[in-house]
Amino acid sequence: MTIDTSPQYTDPPVPDNVLERRLHELREQAKIYAKAQADRIYLDHFRKSKLAMLMKKYQREQGIDTVNAQEREALTDPDYLQVLDALREATEIAEREGWLLRIAMRGSSLYQTQEATKRAEISAYNARGS
Repeated sequence: MTIDTSPQYTDPPVPDNVLERRLHELREQAKIYAKAQADRIYLDHFRKSKLAMLMKKYQREQGIDTVNAQEREALTDPDYLQVLDALREATEIAEREGWLLRIAMRGSSLYQTQEATKRAEISAYNARGS
């Protein structure tokens, strides 16, 4: 199962202003992260449903009546293992995109700090020059 991380819609063109461009990047990263999280959470819940469907299948098709035996068979079923692989992939994508968002936010904070330092230096230079 492949997880699509492309944004579902696009914002207006990116403005020339550095701050606006940075905010645009953060918004785009947030969309990708939200989609990845939604996929991960969906697969986590689907895993539980798949387990129940497989247990029912083993009861109906193979006559396995005890819940423990149904669960044992369902947990080793290739379809269930495929869901687990997809969940692992979705979790990896969600974690990676979350960290990329955190890094982008940190970069934005560093940019703000640099700009504040520049303003302070200009202000101090202008105060001495007067």
